Amino acid sequence: DQKKAKEMQVDIDANLKEALPHWEKVDELQPNDRTALETLQYIYMQLKMYDKAETVATKLEGLEE
Repeated sequence: DQKKAKEMQVDIDANLKEALPHWEKVDELQPNDRTALETLQYIYMQLKMYDKAETVATKLEGLEE
């Protein structure tokens, strides 16, 4: 139900904000790690940090498959 979803979103956002610095550190240490970049992009999108998500998307496009 919508009410429960909204309540859960608050917790989800809090957890994502807590995890974000750790994933940013992984990106700093391993800048070409696809998993880290994809996770960062997901977190940025969920937290409505669209500029940063776009930057990560560009980095992902630059990686070889």
